[in-house]
Amino acid sequence: MPLESKDLPIFDIETIAKHNTPEDGWLVIKGGVYNISKFIEFHPGGRSIIEKNLGTDVTEAFMEPTIHTHSEKAWRMLERYKVGTVNAKMVSEESSLDLKLKNAADITKPLVNQVYKMEASLYQTWVHSFPPLTSIRLFESQFFEFFSRYPWWYILPLWIPIVLYNIGIDLLLNVSSPASLISSFVYGVLFWTCLEYVAHRWIFHMDTYTHFGNFFHFMAHGIHHLSPMDPDRLTFPPIFSVFIVALVYKSVALFPIPNLNTFFAGGLAGYVMYDTMHYFFHHGTVCDNNSYLKWMRSRHFRHHYVCPDKNFGVSFPMWDYVFGTAE
Repeated sequence: MPLESKDLPIFDIETIAKHNTPEDGWLVIKGGVYNISKFIEFHPGGRSIIEKNLGTDVTEAFMEPTIHTHSEKAWRMLERYKVGTVNAKMVSEESSLDLKLKNAADITKPLVNQVYKMEASLYQTWVHSFPPLTSIRLFESQFFEFFSRYPWWYILPLWIPIVLYNIGIDLLLNVSSPASLISSFVYGVLFWTCLEYVAHRWIFHMDTYTHFGNFFHFMAHGIHHLSPMDPDRLTFPPIFSVFIVALVYKSVALFPIPNLNTFFAGGLAGYVMYDTMHYFFHHGTVCDNNSYLKWMRSRHFRHHYVCPDKNFGVSFPMWDYVFGTAE
């Protein structure tokens, strides 16, 4: 657990100035000293704006909204990185809410039971106030913990054969022209992007006020916001994803959709694209060399660390502009 403000060491400017590399980078903000080395590469505004100021006092830039705005969430996350102070008199006392959030759960222990028992009104603020953790434990049982983790690439051997199989069905049956099949596939991809937006905005980011509601939100999406850098929890476990995909297929089959199998294949391909892009936004260096992917990653990181009520489209930003949630 973080140290209380009164227990933090006091550093002089000369000592702070020596911590000026990305691997060991400190900043001074309003008299507090923060080691933000683990956050540099995830900063929504980019690495460069931080790296050039390491080892210095950035209070003016941090506080000036015309330079770079910071949300209440950003302030709470910043406190998690505090390692000391420059002047103890400049450090304000923590609010009662901050103390409650700090004591709401012990992140070094299994979290599922803790989240369910947590004071219901604290959960939403708590789950969105942490810096990017690299790993958390969910279950006391090693059996359940093992099956809560999957590598991102499992989606490729699981879903790509099903995509090809469904396209093959329509091709073999000669139900439509190639142009019609291509159109159905594209419409299926667009259907996925809309479904992705709707699920992310209105299900994964629903407001919850009860213990059960908080538990559902945590298992569906809160885990990812609490520990976005965990590489084994960036995709849905297959037992859930297979059920959801089957449910979606049965639902769309109720409508008279031309080339249903190819349409479904397009939607499934969109899902694979989404999960793949999502993984590389968090862990792939390829985004640094592609202006579009770099911009998309920046949008997604701002959703995580600045404005969780904006930028819901992970793989396709169009719906954010349609519904006014682009930031």
